[in-house]
Amino acid sequence: MSRITITIFLSLFALFLVSAPVPAQDLGRYGVVYPIVEPDALAEMKAKAARVNWGKYLNKDKMTRKIRGYKPKELVKLPAAGHPRTFLRT
Repeated sequence: MSRITITIFLSLFALFLVSAPVPAQDLGRYGVVYPIVEPDALAEMKAKAARVNWGKYLNKDKMTRKIRGYKPKELVKLPAAGHPRTFLRT
């Protein structure tokens, strides 16, 4: 092997050893710790969503018709197969 290859290999190996995972330690609390004062954002969103009258905005029958009648604009109609075939080898 060339000298450059060995140098690169040893450098990468040393980098691997240095970057090995280190177990985390609980360092405790340092300084004054204050309680969280701001309200929880997710709880606020859920509360606001619960106050909305969804029946006013969503008509169940209209949505059902839209979903059942949905067809993409670029949908291509394929011809029916003459006879069933499979291309899997068993």
